[in-house]
Amino acid sequence: MSTPDHAQDGASFAARTRERLREEILAAATQEVIAGGWRGLRMQAVADSVGISRQTINAEFEDKRGLAKALVLAMAAAYADECAQIIEGSHDLESGLRESFRRGLEQAAGDQVFKVVMTPDSSDTFLPLYTSDGAPLVTLVAARIAAAMARRWPELDPERLRVGCSASVRFILSHIVLPLQPIEQTAEEAVLLFVPLFRVR
Repeated sequence: MSTPDHAQDGASFAARTRERLREEILAAATQEVIAGGWRGLRMQAVADSVGISRQTINAEFEDKRGLAKALVLAMAAAYADECAQIIEGSHDLESGLRESFRRGLEQAAGDQVFKVVMTPDSSDTFLPLYTSDGAPLVTLVAARIAAAMARRWPELDPERLRVGCSASVRFILSHIVLPLQPIEQTAEEAVLLFVPLFRVR
């Protein structure tokens, strides 16, 4: 008979196994998108690459749009984690935010997957995930950056952190989707807008 500890260990192992499987599926899908574009992606090809059935992918992501959402959130999580590292290693608030803003803009500009999914044959699926249906993305990135800022500067006001991080992520996201000026200019404008908001207690 299983003990509570054994049952908990089993559940933890199953969760870790599922997370690894998701990562493998997303990695395979990323390569398929880079190679053939979003419209060229076939769920069966992704399944074959990972060594699982298509039904397993459908069970995890529901359908191709569900896979698109997961890809967007995976890219957002990677960006958020990098920004968190920048912030926690920065000497001061202004330089930390400037570098994280700049890095986000540069990452999007140079990301192969982002370039592919924003082409005309893919944007009808992906553009809403960055705009009208972008709440999960904004929430994820803003929460991780706010947590990093709170660890680095515990004196900052929590409510201003919440509001400022959400607003700054949406500001940067708008410039990622529609880049109208150099990255450095956008990063400086973000610093001018948001550093005073975070500093006021």
